[in-house]
Amino acid sequence: MPSEKTAHDRFRNNLAGRFNRINRVENPITPGMPDTNCCFQGIGEFWVEIKAPTEPKRPATTLFGSNHDVSRQQINWHLHQWQCGGRSYFLIDTDQRVLVVSGSVAERINSMTVAELVEVSLFCEPKPMRKEKWTTLKNSFRS
Repeated sequence: MPSEKTAHDRFRNNLAGRFNRINRVENPITPGMPDTNCCFQGIGEFWVEIKAPTEPKRPATTLFGSNHDVSRQQINWHLHQWQCGGRSYFLIDTDQRVLVVSGSVAERINSMTVAELVEVSLFCEPKPMRKEKWTTLKNSFRS
């Protein structure tokens, strides 16, 4: 099973030099706040919640249902961020693919299957990801 730390390290290492700043944030004072804050030159600041679930065997099974779900506090944080005009995303690094999903879908994320997440994703690529796909992933944060 992939780990969130490994996913964060891959994210940071593969985008080195492209982001001015990528900070891992562990904030016990603000429940639900994403674990990564980024600022990209020409794009501005945004937040990324990194999740590393294992994909279920059955296509009809939700990805986050019993597999490290997104907490109510995380959902509320993302929804509030979008309502205030800010940007936030989920970087979902499963055992089979990497997806970027807008934080604006946070309310539904725990009830979505992999196919539904792929459908709403801003970026989706099977693993192992080719080096040039990291540029495409980076550009998905413009949405």
